[in-house]
Amino acid sequence: MIWWSEYWRHPMSRNKPSHNQKMVWLAVAPLATLGLLFSADNFLQSQKYSVEQLVWEGPFKHVSREQLEKAVLDKVRDNYFTVNLREIEDSVRAMPWVEGVSVGRVWPKTIKVSFREQELMARWGRKQWVNREGEIVNLPKNEVDASGLPRFSGPAGSEREVLEKYRQFGGQLASVSLSIRAMEMTARHMWRLQVADTASDDGASMTLFMDGKHAEAQLARFLRVYREQLEAQVGRIEYVDLRYPNGFALKQRETEAGSDTEQGKKGV
Repeated sequence: MIWWSEYWRHPMSRNKPSHNQKMVWLAVAPLATLGLLFSADNFLQSQKYSVEQLVWEGPFKHVSREQLEKAVLDKVRDNYFTVNLREIEDSVRAMPWVEGVSVGRVWPKTIKVSFREQELMARWGRKQWVNREGEIVNLPKNEVDASGLPRFSGPAGSEREVLEKYRQFGGQLASVSLSIRAMEMTARHMWRLQVADTASDDGASMTLFMDGKHAEAQLARFLRVYREQLEAQVGRIEYVDLRYPNGFALKQRETEAGSDTEQGKKGV
């Protein structure tokens, strides 16, 4: 089999360069190299290409343009070609409310910075917060509006799992207009949920206890009974213990006289 290509010629058929051609190349090559080096140095050092504009792209809910510019001002003194984009990115990312950032050049004299702010999902313990990725966030307390945010707690490192279960349990509870106000994972992987009726204005809530292995099934079983028998009593229920194989225990709140407390077990 014979392979052929129009770009290939037998080495013996190529024209050999003359002695004069070799001498010309030897003379021109150093000059060309010097010219390239001079041009590159001119680009890198010339003030003609200094950065003249910073363009910001972001929500600006908790971070102001003034704060951003102050954070990167000393990072944009070089020209367009030599400015260190990583330093700018690191400076913006270090700001407490910034979750993510990307930095790029826009010809001819602009640096564009796009950023995302933290989206808080819940308070974690007393002083920390959990973002939408299930990561712990430390923020100044006076800068956070905690109204409407649930409170989470659990063993160290359980933040992502707690957030995942919050979304799962919250979806189940929403089917009967209940929402989670507080949620705790215990050291033994038990769940304690404080839930309230979203349609009620009295502020009353009840506590649900579930185990770790069967929590989803236990909650589904409770919600079936809740729809049929308990929905009208939600304001009078103190807690429901779902950690039984075939039912759950329920305790009602005491009346003002303190004599109407009931406790029982419902089979399903």
